[in-house]
Amino acid sequence: MKEDDVVEQTESNEDIDQVEKEAREYSQEYITELISAAKEYLPKTVWDHIHRRAVPKAGGKASGKSKRNAAAERATEADTASATVIPEVAAQLEQAQAQQTQKADDPCEVAKQKCESMKAKAAKSAEKEVAKSDVDVKPFVGSRSKLTFVAASPGIIESVRKAALVGPTGRLFNSEYLEPLGLTRDDIAILYLVPNVLKSEDGKVREPTPAEIDEYAPWFSDQWNAVRDKARSEQSEATSVALGHTVKKSLSKLIDITLPHPNSLGTKRTDEELIRKTEQLKRMMKARLRKGGPGSGPQGGGGSDKGGDKAMGGKVDAHEKEVDRATRGGSMSEKQRSDIEDKHESLTNDIREKAGLDGSDHPTYGPMLDRMDRISERVASTTVRSK
Repeated sequence: MKEDDVVEQTESNEDIDQVEKEAREYSQEYITELISAAKEYLPKTVWDHIHRRAVPKAGGKASGKSKRNAAAERATEADTASATVIPEVAAQLEQAQAQQTQKADDPCEVAKQKCESMKAKAAKSAEKEVAKSDVDVKPFVGSRSKLTFVAASPGIIESVRKAALVGPTGRLFNSEYLEPLGLTRDDIAILYLVPNVLKSEDGKVREPTPAEIDEYAPWFSDQWNAVRDKARSEQSEATSVALGHTVKKSLSKLIDITLPHPNSLGTKRTDEELIRKTEQLKRMMKARLRKGGPGSGPQGGGGSDKGGDKAMGGKVDAHEKEVDRATRGGSMSEKQRSDIEDKHESLTNDIREKAGLDGSDHPTYGPMLDRMDRISERVASTTVRSK
């Protein structure tokens, strides 16, 4: 081929490329104008139909059919890739799958996983619920926290007034508890296991269930620790008082003494119990003030009265024998249990008075308190006979 022919052929090819490029540009402009005109002049339903058909082709939101086609293509690619997996990697994958299958078939492993899952869900749920809950009555903390009263849950009047132990219940609380002890509300703190009013199906106020108490346990723990920290900052130790047996059962290790809830006052038994326990509480507070005050020494503990030690040890022995007789058959009557619990609480408080601030760390009375705890566990585990 001659040189002139080659030059002519090259120029011809360039012309063709330029024409094709211009055609593409014109086509793009044409399509853009066409789409604009269609969107402007066509009915909306027609335009929507055209749009749905065109979008998958242009790489937009896919239709159901295109999604299925894409999924099929991905599955084919995955099969092809798995066929080319390195033998060592394939062996490791098979081993991991075998271990997972073995764990899934093991009843113990399944039970363990379920238990952990349930615990995690319960903790998360409780955290969420308490965080969301609108607390009906906030804790009350006086400027001087000598006594910490703990009630199960507030009543209607307390909820309406947003204050702890007010109304008729509060007046009884002041006259029957605070005044005889020579205290004002500045000297105490009032906490609730559950800070919201709880009602039964018939609309009556009820006490919290163990599950509800557990649900609010993190919230209560924060309030309890705040009161304790305040007492420590004042170099004192607040005495803990449970108002009612629900609190006593829930916080047995933290409570020093149990008093009837003000709402239950008025019967002969509660009046007698109130007089006895109020005197007990006075002695306990005096002992702690005497042993924890200035000049009491670094220990702040009770004295080492040997005669008192023997006498107290004899009381614990007699109490344990009584519990042995009552629990020998594996059950006891409700009255037996109630009497034993009252005696147990009274004796435990007497020992705590002797131990002072040392508590279970006291060399003489600490072991007695541990022994009383073991006796309490035996009583709690004994079945109450039905009438």
